[in-house]
Amino acid sequence: MTLEEIVKSAADIEVVEDRGGDAQYVELVFNTKDTGRWDAVLSRFLGPAVKKPGNKPSDPHSALTRPFGGVYKDQTLYHHKSATDEIIAMFWPWQNGQQVTLKLAKLT
Repeated sequence: MTLEEIVKSAADIEVVEDRGGDAQYVELVFNTKDTGRWDAVLSRFLGPAVKKPGNKPSDPHSALTRPFGGVYKDQTLYHHKSATDEIIAMFWPWQNGQQVTLKLAKLT
């Protein structure tokens, strides 16, 4: 699976800002109202969130996400690992309550 496949499968979801990326890392900003739609896309590819908002991240989750800014209590983390690839996705909600930054990273 590629990050491009994940993003293309969500082409019908409005992206407020495409911060660019490459085959290893993509960063997008979307409206908070579309969080459920993005959750459905990411869950289909990566499985359900392994850390939901309101839960303190575990030490392994913190270590896994550290190169990308970490994951904190109010954020969401998805993690998929197989024999061929490892991908994480994070929702970083903005303090204004209107937008969310989506970070997608291919680790292998």
